[in-house]
Amino acid sequence: MKKFFTLVAAALTAATFSANAAVLLTEDFNFEPGTAMYGANGWLHYGLGEGFEIKTVDDALTLEGYRSEPVGSAVNITGENGEDVIKAFSDQNITSGTIYVSALIKVTEVGIKSYFLTMVPSNGSNTIADKIATTEYGRLGALQGSKDNTFKFYLARGSANNTTVTEEDFNVGEVYQVVYSYTFDASATKNDLVQLWVNPATNEEECEPTLVHKDTKSNDASKLMGIELRQAGVTSGKGNTVVIDALRVANTWKDAFVTEPTTAVADLNVEKVNSVRKYVENGQVVIENNGVKYNIAGQVIK
Repeated sequence: MKKFFTLVAAALTAATFSANAAVLLTEDFNFEPGTAMYGANGWLHYGLGEGFEIKTVDDALTLEGYRSEPVGSAVNITGENGEDVIKAFSDQNITSGTIYVSALIKVTEVGIKSYFLTMVPSNGSNTIADKIATTEYGRLGALQGSKDNTFKFYLARGSANNTTVTEEDFNVGEVYQVVYSYTFDASATKNDLVQLWVNPATNEEECEPTLVHKDTKSNDASKLMGIELRQAGVTSGKGNTVVIDALRVANTWKDAFVTEPTTAVADLNVEKVNSVRKYVENGQVVIENNGVKYNIAGQVIK
């Protein structure tokens, strides 16, 4: 058994963060409800914030056309002034192209204008380290809508003060699929593009966005390497309370829509292991265990 885990760990280490990989991160929060995310499945503290832990809740989200059956748990952003957690989606900084983040989102309580998802660069030399903060880029947040029990989404690039807000109101307590992206643009400075789609019409190709954010004041990201779950309470008030599930990070639009639950290494049949092989097939890295094929996100290839 120990040998098997060593082999799989080596294969995953070599394959999971390939620079050419389209699916960069898959997180289904497949833990028991009440599990603290800090220290679970590679999640680390962002900065030194403590208290009001980010934990899983028994509220796995579903949405027709994206995920029809609940998987595991979801994660709850309390909106309090507490810890934030971060996880690397690559083993090296990404400096070009577009990064897509997809998730199921349910805002359960609207607080002060605040963001709950953002991307960050490394806080070392191609390293996401524990309890160290860096600059946040590509912020996705929410604020009070024009009616009771509604909210609006907003985007920011490099500054939380320069935002673009949706015209449309969205319902508190309703599940939405959101996709938001950060596009590096080397043609000039302070011009990287951030876009948002809410319940996008197609998963085959990029469609018309719900919101486009451009500003000429915020700095561009020179590199990005991790995703952050952020709680946003401050002395002036409580931030939004948000349930997040089915989190994906990808560098193609289509791969942001991977919806099958992941299979953790611990779930593989370790008692009947014959061999573990890693190879490339049809343009993707395959990890094969006892005749069953898995992609680099740990999903069974059918």
